[in-house]
Amino acid sequence: MITRCYLIITVLLISLFITSCASNNKIKPVSKRPLTVVLEGMKSKFIDYTYFSTKLRLKYNGEESKVGGRSRLLMIKDSLIWMNFKKLSVEGARTLIKPDSCWVLYRFDDIYESGRTQEFLDYYKIYLPFGDLQNLLVGNFHIPEANNVQHYELADRYHIVFNLNADRYEYLINEDFSIFRMIIRDTFGREITVTQTEYGEEHIATHKELLIDIPGEGRSKISMKLSNIEFEVIKDIKFEIPAHYTRIP
Repeated sequence: MITRCYLIITVLLISLFITSCASNNKIKPVSKRPLTVVLEGMKSKFIDYTYFSTKLRLKYNGEESKVGGRSRLLMIKDSLIWMNFKKLSVEGARTLIKPDSCWVLYRFDDIYESGRTQEFLDYYKIYLPFGDLQNLLVGNFHIPEANNVQHYELADRYHIVFNLNADRYEYLINEDFSIFRMIIRDTFGREITVTQTEYGEEHIATHKELLIDIPGEGRSKISMKLSNIEFEVIKDIKFEIPAHYTRIP
């Protein structure tokens, strides 16, 4: 069972809730539209892709630690997710996630660990298929059917509440049908609040603030800054385990 990559994968998984479509810093009253029109508008934001890459600047403030650094994220749809983690331009860790398996290299310690992707996710009660993880990382999000929406109102933004499986989703949606704020609460009481601003040419938020509230573990905050976002550009993905590295349990 993977243990030491918990923070790495947690950051990555949390980040699966953050890359949506365009929004504004300035609040504007939304137009009066029926729910069906808003849902169709959200569908128009879906990103069809094969290759995706971006650079990340990360800051993590938790109950017990504060860390920051830079990362690079590469993805091939339905195939893999690759990330590295740097501090002061020095790579400290590198991870590769495939639909069935996950590996993490720790550069400073000459060690690595590996395990089954779904086993790891299930261990932490995160029942998220690999494909959904990729969709959320690249900026695609769940859109409910109109008859599944439990609450809909118009204010400064469109407000939608619905359930997906056993999880509760709450969206605040801008005039252009992008998600400004997303609140997700699961059956274990874990809650994630994501606020998205500063959108670039690729219609992906380049700045995201996440508040994570986990019962019994306190609250943490993740700030992410994206740059150099690219679609459909094939990258050289390197992931090899050096012969002198030791596998840890």
